[in-house]
Parts: sequence; structure tokens; C-alpha cells
Amino acid sequence: MRGLLHTMLVTLLFVAGAATAATAQTSDYPNRPIRMYVGFPPGGAADIVARTIAHALSPRLGQTIVIENKAGTGGNAAGDAVAKADPDGYTLLHGPDNLFLVNPHLYARMPFDPLKDLTPVASLAANQLILAVNPSLKVNNLQEFVALAKRTKPPLFYASIGNGSMHHIAMELLKRHLGIELTHVPYRGGGPAGVALLAGEVQVMFGGGSVVPMVQSGQVKALAVTGAKRSSILPDLPTIGEIYPGYEVTIWHGRDRRRAAAARRAQTADRLGLGRTLYHHA
Repeated sequence: MRGLLHTMLVTLLFVAGAATAATAQTSDYPNRPIRMYVGFPPGGAADIVARTIAHALSPRLGQTIVIENKAGTGGNAAGDAVAKADPDGYTLLHGPDNLFLVNPHLYARMPFDPLKDLTPVASLAANQLILAVNPSLKVNNLQEFVALAKRTKPPLFYASIGNGSMHHIAMELLKRHLGIELTHVPYRGGGPAGVALLAGEVQVMFGGGSVVPMVQSGQVKALAVTGAKRSSILPDLPTIGEIYPGYEVTIWHGRDRRRAAAARRAQTADRLGLGRTLYHHA
């Protein structure tokens, strides 16, 4: 599982707040299961990372961490559920970067304010994306894909995990960087987007953990990765920047909870096991 993620889970970055409810302030916290919301359906990178982290933390805490997938509006549905939950330390959000960086500018009416209503706890993972195509597309490398995209009318269809997601933005940046046209088809998470690519509903997508197994099994074809260096999982794939300098995209996942008073910040983070490295995979 760790290899499929192609992620690097890192140490605690900061704690902006902690629970003030009596249950969270006592030394026996946590004394009941913790619920962690994920803003995308099962099967995508966000879901895989969240479940991996929950599996690692549960033995340390002596409590079950229950994953609840609440997909919709680029993570807003899950974020809103956490923002409106009791600030007692028992409701967490596995938050994608777009929830904080993109959604407030994309949606005219946010149901909550991510920066005011949520407390960042830790940065959990950073990963690059894989440019993958359906095998029916007769291309063997990135250069051939670019040439095909430039001459195909109407444009090829590409999937993303949702409007405003980093997968969406990464492809729009690629289009601009390479001077190609592609038509966006948003899905509700990496799992459904990967299925659409496999079924031929779309011809190309940027994917993470949901795409790696399909690449390794030969069900889809990988052309390149978006990071600054090659993937240790798929080392034969070039970075896009190797061929077309100046392009690089990395996405991150974080752990958040509802904002409360600032008491016992470090203690709460330490009890959640987020003040140290959980895994490291380069």
C-alpha cells in the first residue's frame, strides 16, 4: 500500500488550535472512536492516504479512526461537515490543498470559511501526478501525445477528480505550457475518474494513487510524471519538465479539525501522533 501511494508523509508543520471540550483536555483523550472525513469517494489517492494514516494512528491512540467519505464540490461537503461539528477533537478532516487554495476563489458562496473555521493540524503527504492515457490512444510517449492533441479536432477529453482540483489545474497548466487543447470532464474523485479513463469515456487524465495499479497492470498507459524528479515507483517515466522545461506540479494532503480555542495545542497534536514522521517514501 505504501508503495502505491508514491507519497512522502512528513512531520508536523504547525498546530493552529486544539479542543477545549473536557473530553479533549483530559489525559485519557481519545476515549472513543474518532471520525475522519474525506472529501472524495473511495479508491482515490485522498482516500488511500487517509486510510493508511488511520491504520497507523489507531494502534497508537487505542481507538478506531472511522473514515467517512463525503464527496462533493471539491471537498467542500466534507469540510462543511467538520466545520459544523463539535470542536472536541473527535472529528477530523483529511483536507486536500484545493480546499484552501482554490475553492474560496472558485465558489461564489462557500458554506464555511476554511481559514477561519478549520484548524490545520499537520501536513501529511505530498505526491506528484501521473499523466495516463487510455491504451486505445496510439501514442507511446509524451511527445507523441502532444502531437496528437495538437492535430485532433474536436479536442480529446480529459478527466479530473473535480472542478478546481489540482488534477484539473495541473492539466490546464499543461495545456497552456504546451499550446494544446483538451476538453475537461470533471468526476467526483480519483476512483470514478480512473474508471472513466479505463472505460474510454475520456482519453487522458492526471492521476495519483488510483492510477498507479492500472499502470502497473497495463490497463492504462503512463507517459510522464509532474514532479521535479522521476518516481521511484515508475522510474522509467520521464518528468514533464525533462522534455518541456518549466513545468512542475506537486499536490499535498493535510489533517484539519474544527477551530476552537488555542489551549493544549501541542498536547492534542502529540496525542494524534502527528508530531513525528509516520512513513517516509521518496
